[in-house]
Formats: sequence, C-alpha cells, structure tokens
Amino acid sequence: MKALRHWVYMLAANAALFFGLYLWKFKHLEGAGNVVTAWLVFVGVVSLIAGFAGDKSWFKDPRSATFDLVARALTFAIAGVLFFFGDFTLGALCVVGNLCVSVAREREPKPTSKA
Repeated sequence: MKALRHWVYMLAANAALFFGLYLWKFKHLEGAGNVVTAWLVFVGVVSLIAGFAGDKSWFKDPRSATFDLVARALTFAIAGVLFFFGDFTLGALCVVGNLCVSVAREREPKPTSKA
C-alpha cells in the first residue's frame, strides 16, 4: 500500500507540474510560471542539499527500479520542456538535483567515531 501511495504522489506532482508548464508556456499565465518556478527552485535546492549532505540513512523507503526509472524519465521530460523554451537554469537545476539525490541514495553513511 505504501508503494502505491508513492506512485500516486509522484504521478500527481508531475501531472500538476506539467499542467503548470502548459498554462505558463501555452496559455501565457505568468502566475502559473511564478508557481512553477518557485516549486522547481525549492525542490532543486532541497535536492542539492540532500545530494551533497545526505546518505542512505536519509532515505528510509527503498524504491523499486521501475519507480526510479519513471521518476527520472519524468524529470528529464520536464527539463527537456524547460530547455526547449529557453529556461536553461531551471532545466539544469532539475537534472542536477535529480542526479545528486540519486547519488545520495547510494552513498554509505559516514562511520561515527565514539570517543
């Protein structure tokens, strides 16, 4: 049941993001662009922090390979749309943040020294 909930959240978040991109780029709603930009910057910065400071212990639930593949494909699709429309910084933040979190998910925790 927990895995299904992860799938629903991931797909709903990406659908909302694609809908926001559609409203911003095709319907020319600047408010949607502000929301999309703020969301992507927030997620990108948190992903960078987790990627550089985090390790396996930060991510309690293991994810299936299929989930990772779909999530990564959707992230690269969003980045591709952003690159297509000239938003290179946001696109790069999506890709780099996603890759940093992927590295952190595999990094072993640092051993703690007991004095």
